Amino acid sequence: MNSLRLRLILLLSIGLGVAWLVAAWFSHAESRQEIDRLFDAQLAQSAQVLLATTRHELHERVEHSDDEMPASHEYEQKLVFQIWDKSDLLMRSASAPAIALASKKAGYSETLVNNQPCRVLTRWDTHREFMIQIAEPLSGRESLARHITLKILLPTFIALPVLALLIWFGVGAGLQPLKRLKQEVKQRTANRLEPLAMTGVPEEVAPLAQALNDLFVRLQQAFEGEDRKSVV
Repeated sequence: MNSLRLRLILLLSIGLGVAWLVAAWFSHAESRQEIDRLFDAQLAQSAQVLLATTRHELHERVEHSDDEMPASHEYEQKLVFQIWDKSDLLMRSASAPAIALASKKAGYSETLVNNQPCRVLTRWDTHREFMIQIAEPLSGRESLARHITLKILLPTFIALPVLALLIWFGVGAGLQPLKRLKQEVKQRTANRLEPLAMTGVPEEVAPLAQALNDLFVRLQQAFEGEDRKSVV
């Protein structure tokens, strides 16, 4: 590729594409982090509500809860939960296994529930009498993170061809001083060896223009020397 213009456009386009990919990665990571915080907060709220509403019933009712409702929203997740006393499983949702979803240590963890990656919250009530474990599939979080990232970056991706076109014209405009310098040198003859005008010459091109001027000076001196010899 001998075209300086094409080289510049290619390098700038590659740089722009890499920058877009890096921005996409960081946007996805940031979106996923914020979504994790939001969903973790919802898990905690769900656990608190379940503990509050069932605590007084647990001594009287020890059976499976099979009243799960179908999802009604695109990003709604089916929660799997269990309620334990210190050693026995007292209540669980219909899809929850009979073994503990995670360790009894309070806090968040990630594990497989029914062969599906899930975020699990373990929480004890204030009297440490009952423990609830509530799990939520991670697939919804990842799907939402990708959706948000796509919504943020899609306009930029669509604009990339427009940016490439602007780069094309911008590089062309930036190379105009070189074109003018080429035309001026092309129009020179053996009788026109005066220095090139340095006004408006970019600093990147100035060494080349100065080298041409030095060449013109040496040629002029050589021609004058030849003229003196021929006169003698």
